[in-house]
Amino acid sequence: MDGVLSQTAFDKFLAYLDPGRERAGDEYLKLRHSLTRILEWKGSLTPEEHADQTVDRVCRKLEEGLVIDDLPKYCRTVLNFVYLESLKKPDSRREELDEQRLAQISAPDPPDDDARFGCLDKCLGKLPADHRDLIGRYYRDDQVSKIENRKRLAEELGVTAHNLNVRASRIREKLHGCVTGCLKDL
Repeated sequence: MDGVLSQTAFDKFLAYLDPGRERAGDEYLKLRHSLTRILEWKGSLTPEEHADQTVDRVCRKLEEGLVIDDLPKYCRTVLNFVYLESLKKPDSRREELDEQRLAQISAPDPPDDDARFGCLDKCLGKLPADHRDLIGRYYRDDQVSKIENRKRLAEELGVTAHNLNVRASRIREKLHGCVTGCLKDL
């Protein structure tokens, strides 16, 4: 699959997306973004690279004369193969992550719960009030109530459930980084 992709192959790909060049470019960016997001969700270490490999493969298939009824769907199918192949290949970044995980396993005993809660309170205090409120409401209630609570919260904020999850995830990541830093300073 190595080699330079021809302009003709890429032009054919764009024409499949839309006959108008400018609109095809917009559709390409949306499709590539979608592929990248899927790969991020799957845990790809290089989602943009894998999305580009996917598009390259599809372009080559079009250049070979393959007729595709639903290009985005076909791209997602090829994407799955690209991702699965990437899991089989040794990757230096994967080795670095494995080394980091080993270092965490052999790390000293974690601080007690009092220290963690103290750091969490400190870090929550650093968040803007709306973020603090969102994360508190997001994690409130038991499993059954949590689903309904999150639906209501998304409706109140005027966002989709997915966007609410993304917001909560970003706040959680900030809190995690803050708490980790705080615990290291102890």
